[in-house]
Amino acid sequence: MGVERTWILLLLPPALLILFIWRVRSFYVFPSLDPVPESLASRLFFTVSRASYFLLILLLLLLAAGIQFSGGERLQYGYGADIIFLLDESRSMRDPFNALPATEEAKAEKETSKFHAAKSAIHRFMETRKTGHDRYGLIAFGSSAVKILPLTMNHELFLSCLHAQDCVLASTFLYFPMASGIDELMRSRSRSRVLVLVSDGGGPLDDDKYGFSNIVKQHGIRFYWVSLGTDWLNELPRFLERIGPLGRRMDVSNVPELEKGFEEIHRMERSLIIYRSSSPGVSSGPVVYSALLLMTVTWLSHSLFVYRRKASEP
Repeated sequence: MGVERTWILLLLPPALLILFIWRVRSFYVFPSLDPVPESLASRLFFTVSRASYFLLILLLLLLAAGIQFSGGERLQYGYGADIIFLLDESRSMRDPFNALPATEEAKAEKETSKFHAAKSAIHRFMETRKTGHDRYGLIAFGSSAVKILPLTMNHELFLSCLHAQDCVLASTFLYFPMASGIDELMRSRSRSRVLVLVSDGGGPLDDDKYGFSNIVKQHGIRFYWVSLGTDWLNELPRFLERIGPLGRRMDVSNVPELEKGFEEIHRMERSLIIYRSSSPGVSSGPVVYSALLLMTVTWLSHSLFVYRRKASEP
């Protein structure tokens, strides 16, 4: 249970004390009068109306304080993974899938470029897994690498960063994004850690120097290479051989194959996880309003009862 405005509750003791003193003094206004006999129903309404004075002040203060009842927690089962996308932003990604230089029309219509198709495929991949509990990260690279977004559960933020990317870099160097992505996943505690490389070319990886394959095997990081181009100057085939079953290559030559490749990643990355689900807090407002409504009805009933009783007297 939480309180939005704690200081208002400090007014409760003085308010009840003032009301109590006022009620005590009221008994001495006519000390010589004997109690007038009343019926059981009248005494009942009288008692309820007097008690409602205290309840009214109490409920009004609780309403003003904004008391909220915290929700409970429960264990649930689902799937989820920590997935980092290494997105090639070299200028060659502007080309369509037909391996010919992009025409002016293709540049104007981004849906024909490999880069736009890759962003759309990643978006649909996330939509497919929207019921899961994934964290996504994004690293853009060309001749250098830029960590656009670390692992996050904010999927809307990830999509905003993804759609804001464009092909503005030159060349394709792999060791920068590979080092950045592996470093991010090494700090992850998820059972399923995934690195997805989307590129139409290749370049230096220097696995012999940096030992990426050994780190991947040591931490159980799965690697998917979504290849949109050729193996020219590419060291990735040898890297995949070293990591064995942790690596997978997907050769893509058109948009349907690209969609199929991401669907396969979705099917393979569905590790079972157990997580705690918190129920949202419940505000005391509706309860207090209902109590005030009940008190109002009680007062009106009591007043009507007294009025009819007096009206029936000669």
